[in-house]
Amino acid sequence: MARAKSWRQRSQFDHQAAWVFLRFLFDHDTPERWLREFEFDRNVQRWIFGPMPARPTPRVLLSRCKTLYDELQEHFVERPFYSETVGKVGTRLELTDTECRLLWLAVLGHESNGFSAALNYLGDSCGHRGDAAWIIARMIDARIDDVMPAIGPTGHLVEIGLLEPVMHYTNVIDFLNITYRVCTALCNPTATDKVLDAFLRPARPTCLGVEDFPHLQEDFGHLSRYLEAAMHAKTSGVNVLFYGIPGTGKTEFAALLAQHLDVPIFVVPEDEGGRHGQREQSRLSAFRMSQALLSHTRALVLFDDVEDGILDREQNSWRSRTKGKALLNTLLESNPVPTIWITNVADRFDPAHARRFDLVVGFKTPPRSVRVSMINKSLGDLPLTDTFKAGIAEDRDLTPAQIGKIARVIGQVSGHGQDSGYNKEDQAGKAKTGLEPLAVYLYRAMYKLRFGKDPETGLIPTHSVDFDLDWVNCSIPAGEIVAMFRQSPRLTACFHGLPGAGKTALAEHIARSLDKPLLVKRASDLLRPFLGETEMLMRRMFDEARDEGALLLLDEADSFLTDRERARQSWEVTQVNELLTQIERYRGHFIATTNAFDVLDQASLRRFDLKVRFDSLRVDQRIQMFHALLSSLDARMLPRKAWEADLRQWFNDLPNLTPGDFAVVARRMSAGSAHIDAMQVLKALRDEHAIKKPIARSIGFIASDSV
Repeated sequence: MARAKSWRQRSQFDHQAAWVFLRFLFDHDTPERWLREFEFDRNVQRWIFGPMPARPTPRVLLSRCKTLYDELQEHFVERPFYSETVGKVGTRLELTDTECRLLWLAVLGHESNGFSAALNYLGDSCGHRGDAAWIIARMIDARIDDVMPAIGPTGHLVEIGLLEPVMHYTNVIDFLNITYRVCTALCNPTATDKVLDAFLRPARPTCLGVEDFPHLQEDFGHLSRYLEAAMHAKTSGVNVLFYGIPGTGKTEFAALLAQHLDVPIFVVPEDEGGRHGQREQSRLSAFRMSQALLSHTRALVLFDDVEDGILDREQNSWRSRTKGKALLNTLLESNPVPTIWITNVADRFDPAHARRFDLVVGFKTPPRSVRVSMINKSLGDLPLTDTFKAGIAEDRDLTPAQIGKIARVIGQVSGHGQDSGYNKEDQAGKAKTGLEPLAVYLYRAMYKLRFGKDPETGLIPTHSVDFDLDWVNCSIPAGEIVAMFRQSPRLTACFHGLPGAGKTALAEHIARSLDKPLLVKRASDLLRPFLGETEMLMRRMFDEARDEGALLLLDEADSFLTDRERARQSWEVTQVNELLTQIERYRGHFIATTNAFDVLDQASLRRFDLKVRFDSLRVDQRIQMFHALLSSLDARMLPRKAWEADLRQWFNDLPNLTPGDFAVVARRMSAGSAHIDAMQVLKALRDEHAIKKPIARSIGFIASDSV
């Protein structure tokens, strides 16, 4: 009675597993031979008999096993060997009765730890696959000729992903390796029309349209046409690769393709309960399963996060790596359902895998025009200022996912779109009472998480003097330079001269007048210690400007265009050659700035259509900027009748002032006392001028200082 009570407390899997195991033992003329394997294993004995006060003798063990087998035989002999769910899956996937039995045996081994331990002891009797097939055939009451091909590496159960492929084996249980996800699905009683839901997971639908990906419209057209033709012809081995940084819309783009083609798209799921070190096999098994279930269906398969368990293989032996590579190559050549593969690290693909993709689409951060459109669409109804929206639009690393996250958090806090009792006036007031700082905080936190530093985008405007073309003293009138850029789709210029003379400010003004983003690159963005890396970043810089439709500004250009005759290392010459080549080939607007025009390579000069020298301000420009600065600071004027005459004399004594000096004073004074007068501002300008080195001037009249 104690033994019967103990078995009633155990799972149905333990009951049937014990019956299968004992039937195998007593199907032989000499069961004592097999019992010797377990005579001294208390774990297996406890699994079969429960707690025992003492170790039984071989005779007692044999007797108790026979008694238990007779009881279990009476219960199971007339019942179906496998569950109803396995039968439904077998019917859909056209499995044989032997394959269904073998699949259920794998479930028993997965669900019954005692049975799994018992099978491990049979490893000493398993010299090769034929021995394992013989043992399994006895357990499931099948012919060995049917079992032998079913447990092989090309067996049907392995091909469709119900069992994982056997890379190496030491015992019987290795041929019954089933994933947690598959096992769980087969254990649950399921209605016929729902039996496959556990194996197929529809991709989340997208609310985006083709208009949300204007920078990928050419790709969208080619992909749609090819996938439609492939599904119509039922072509095997159709695979497309999407790669790029996270958050750029790869998954949404795949869902959009499926909607456009009017077909369902299913995601290859992960085996969340898989054993350690088997994630690769589990995901590939899920992929094979999806392909088998959809092989006669007009659909798409989405394999997202390929690098998770596929590209991150940690195989120790060359043999394992070779088999894994061959397996993935085979899958890429034979899948009956077109598949979209998504990864963030395409450069880690094995070349043998990469060449098997029919079409490859790279996802970068969207160009500025698309970012503006996404920001207006996602944040347009939220109580955020135009300053914030314009600020994040200038971030070339901003992704759609980040915009969506800002919209979600701000929308939740503001109660936007919910019955929260807020009216429009309430929401408008929120921008001044906490939402704008929250949005800035959220954006900066996401940026710092990705790049480890604060963003350079100016979300909170600093105090400065507005830019005016009349406040730039250059060899070609600033207005004419702007007009030239407007009239020509391709123009290169070199802005050289004093620091702070307005070179970058004029470039920013030109970009605004062209309604183009300004892509700024500095030496720190491009210089790298390893051979060839700087040249690669130079090429990427021009590609980025081309994709963005941006005006490209290379600051500190003398860092890369130094005269090659002065070069001491071969890589210095290589960098100059690469940059000159890229400038020559570029078909957009490009500006290089430098404070050291004299050291530039002579060959670089002919690459620039315009060479513009920037000098310190003329006296009249200094006075104009001074008045503008006083106005922006709301400073008090001196009550003197001779103010203008004195002012001219004072600024005659400050010949080296540049617009940058006025900007520095503006920031300093705005951070100081609330009460500012003109003399304080003038003194600050004199202090800035005093630390400058004197500018060497030629003998004679100085046109730039004339009134």
